[in-house]
Amino acid sequence: MKKHYIKLLYSLLLASLPLLVLIILYFLTDPFKVIYSYPSYYKNNVIEIPLNRDYISTELFLKKYKYYNYNSFAFGSSRSLAFMCKDINKYQKGNYFHFDANGETLFGVLEKLRFLKKLNVKIDNCIIILDSALVLQTKNSEGHTYIKHPLISNESSCTFQYTFLTTFLSNKFFIPFIFSKVNLKIPKSLEYPDIFDLRTFEYDSVNNDIIFASAEKEIADTKESYYKKYQISAERPNNGIKRYYDRLINEEQLKDFMEIKSIIDKNKANIILIVYPDYNQVYFNLNDIENLQKLFGSKNIFDYSGVNKYTNDLTNYYDLLHIRSFVGDEILQQIFNEMKTGGS
Repeated sequence: MKKHYIKLLYSLLLASLPLLVLIILYFLTDPFKVIYSYPSYYKNNVIEIPLNRDYISTELFLKKYKYYNYNSFAFGSSRSLAFMCKDINKYQKGNYFHFDANGETLFGVLEKLRFLKKLNVKIDNCIIILDSALVLQTKNSEGHTYIKHPLISNESSCTFQYTFLTTFLSNKFFIPFIFSKVNLKIPKSLEYPDIFDLRTFEYDSVNNDIIFASAEKEIADTKESYYKKYQISAERPNNGIKRYYDRLINEEQLKDFMEIKSIIDKNKANIILIVYPDYNQVYFNLNDIENLQKLFGSKNIFDYSGVNKYTNDLTNYYDLLHIRSFVGDEILQQIFNEMKTGGS
């Protein structure tokens, strides 16, 4: 009987050996950079596994906020990256930090403001880049790319780490990952959409800005083929009819926006809310705009949704979601000029 159990145990150990090897590989390589601390989380112009921006933004902030005394913040999803801190500083002085996240949510923006409050960080200026997806979600996100840093979500660190480990253990992830490590071509059937960024970028490790330098170069070199490659067309299905998003600001969203307003007011901070110029040319819901104007003041809401000079020009975009940085700068200049002249 004893020999039987030993044999069974040996078989179980043998069967679990591949899993054990993968787990060891995961902890050795830390592919998502969520286990160990790093002086820098990005390498300029190098194709890497996409990282969780919420985690990276939070870790960078914790490392540097006491040294740089950040007092001004830009919040939003990856769409907000077009509104760079270096450009904001041309029009409004402040020690800006880009506190963005992949697929940022209203939950994420509010929790980051609560986080800053908990750290007794003084806020002088706040810019929030709004889009329909951000406004809609009032709970923590799922998936390794979107889940919030535990210090932001106030949820379990174990759940956070488990999310990344199970992603790695998916055969659609670890197989192409291993192939890449030994410089083998990844079979088409095993390609995983989130295994590597297709484009490289440059990174500012002080204010957390990301610059899509490779996309800018590709557009400059091969503009026509670039827009065909990313399926960006000047034709949009509006047919001359204004299309609006369904109402997004309901009871939960209004409650969160009210708390955001309360934190901003307690800091006596300046706030700007920019409604993003979506490529799809769908207008923000009018009731939602009205609610934001009532809460934050109409002079602080700038709506660039729908059909306008920015959304009409396909060359203002990197892809179907992201405007180019020069467009962000132009919008910022327009906003601050309008605020300076009182909208006249």
